Amino acid sequence: MNRKVLDLFQSQDIVTLEELKIQLSFSERKVREFLSELRDEGDKNGFQIITVSKRGYFLQITDHMKYQSYLQHLDHDFQQGIAKKDYRISLILFLLLQNTGFISINQVAEILDVSRSTVINDINDVKKQLQENGLQLESRSHYGMKVSGNEKDIRQMLSKVSRKVIESQNVHLEFFEFIEQLDFDKVTDQFVSLLNEYNIIMTNNAIESILFHLKILIYRILQKNYINEIQINKNLIDSKIFAMTRELLSFVENQYSIQITNDEIDLVASQIFGKASSEKVPLNQKMKLVKSIREALIKVDKDFDTNFSEDTILEESLLLHLHPLIMRVTYGLTLSDSLVKSVSVQYMNAFLVAMRFIDYHEELKAYQLSRDEIGYLALHFATHIERENQAKMQSIKKIVFIADSMKSSTLLMKTKLQSYFPFANIMVIPHMSVEKHDMEEIELIISTEPVRLKKGQNKVVVIHQNFDEKDFHKIKNEIIFSGEQYKNNVLGLQDLFYEDLFWIVESEDYLDLITKMCKQMVNKGYAKKGFEESVLEREKRFSTLYDTGIASPHSLQPMGNIDSVGVILLKKPTVFHNKEVKCIFVINVKKGHLLLHQEISDFLIQLMNDSNKIKQLELINTFQKLTVFIKEFL
Repeated sequence: MNRKVLDLFQSQDIVTLEELKIQLSFSERKVREFLSELRDEGDKNGFQIITVSKRGYFLQITDHMKYQSYLQHLDHDFQQGIAKKDYRISLILFLLLQNTGFISINQVAEILDVSRSTVINDINDVKKQLQENGLQLESRSHYGMKVSGNEKDIRQMLSKVSRKVIESQNVHLEFFEFIEQLDFDKVTDQFVSLLNEYNIIMTNNAIESILFHLKILIYRILQKNYINEIQINKNLIDSKIFAMTRELLSFVENQYSIQITNDEIDLVASQIFGKASSEKVPLNQKMKLVKSIREALIKVDKDFDTNFSEDTILEESLLLHLHPLIMRVTYGLTLSDSLVKSVSVQYMNAFLVAMRFIDYHEELKAYQLSRDEIGYLALHFATHIERENQAKMQSIKKIVFIADSMKSSTLLMKTKLQSYFPFANIMVIPHMSVEKHDMEEIELIISTEPVRLKKGQNKVVVIHQNFDEKDFHKIKNEIIFSGEQYKNNVLGLQDLFYEDLFWIVESEDYLDLITKMCKQMVNKGYAKKGFEESVLEREKRFSTLYDTGIASPHSLQPMGNIDSVGVILLKKPTVFHNKEVKCIFVINVKKGHLLLHQEISDFLIQLMNDSNKIKQLELINTFQKLTVFIKEFL
């Protein structure tokens, strides 16, 4: 797409915004985002996109050699991209299908290591494949995309695309060429048949993972690359797993004319045992695991003021997840899934809950679990949080919408509200008639202007006349945070920043800066005593510093007196764990405000996906400029 636009610029002097909208099939906002990306490319590749006020844009080449080299690179990428497009679409589908919440185009682009425009180009094909499987792609401004439809259809389609995704991780390109020519259908059928014969239960993703391991095994042996001696306590592995593994690998040997060593057999057996859940697991072992899960969830609920322990679906999911997890770590096997790691960034609050759950689970806390294992576990808590939020939204049945009923826009706004609250009865009342109506049984009151109600009645959520996604976000927060006494209506991100929690420093040790900010937050009454220790423990276990130079340290449990974010900007970056530190956001929220924590995380993710915004942030030198930056960003 970059080449297409550059060719357009070279064909005429001025290119208008309307021409770009038509050529790209983008909205005005998306065109501006695309041009911002192209300008970043131009800084490195010998060209600039210049804005001409009220007319459009033109191309200025500053270095002809760099520019021609860039065009050649684009042509090469285009040819390569045609061959890889179907594979890339499978990756995008996998991310969407396995993700329970919204995921942004920027996040998908970052995970796939492609440009944002590449993902946008692929979305139509993604939608088409989803529709062919009875599913839809739902999009929301400021949130991203997610798949909607029947859960069974989602799982079936996920199963179809998961194999390519599993095979995409950290494997040399030569291996891809090898597996493209590898006929593996017979091995797959044999493996599934043996699982049934030996009464071993395994999820589709686990099956795909084992098959992927077998492909690597065949490839290594053909390359005469054998594993070294491994340490596995074979006495602990179920004998039927070994029997099944020997049958399977004997079949593989005959199919591909290779010889598999005993060490390889032991490794495959341990992986199968670590991923499988047998129906013959003793009942007392299951009951013990159920009890340990419930006890840990109750303690987590006490810390976060949540109700995880009351969710039977969550308990069942954790039971299915923990047994193979414990088997894996018992034998020193660690789940390594870069996609889970990347996607889990958007569930920062759930990741925090998962860490706390592990701390309270007597068996799990004995192991040093990887970030990937914790991220995978966190998805279960993220699913609960999203399910609970949806339930709260759907529980609203009586809504009053206060607006000028004579305006034609009122009907449109009511229709929008009805789409967000499909089970609610929405009554429209003119502003002048508010006092005539009894609001006692009304669950939600929305108005386009400030309204005074009788004392003791529900608060009013004031929205704009055009009712955009930000307004819906405000309404959603009001419902989810019901019972909380926020100033004005709902606490927004812009309300979390305070001048005495804003520092500009030269360059200091990363952990020292965090320590100082945490002490400030405690001394000023923003956070409870012990906040500093909890934040440092969280940071030392898994750093919250990202490759962009932005860090978001936070405590292991809510310890806020006042919801707030401490901001530290470094004039000269410091280094921590071989990464540059440019900006630190110390997150501090009150008990029960997990969603607000997630809102902060979403803001940081959006910020990290926008290189221009990061550059702007680095130039800020006063608190007033920070507040303007936050307001404009939101």
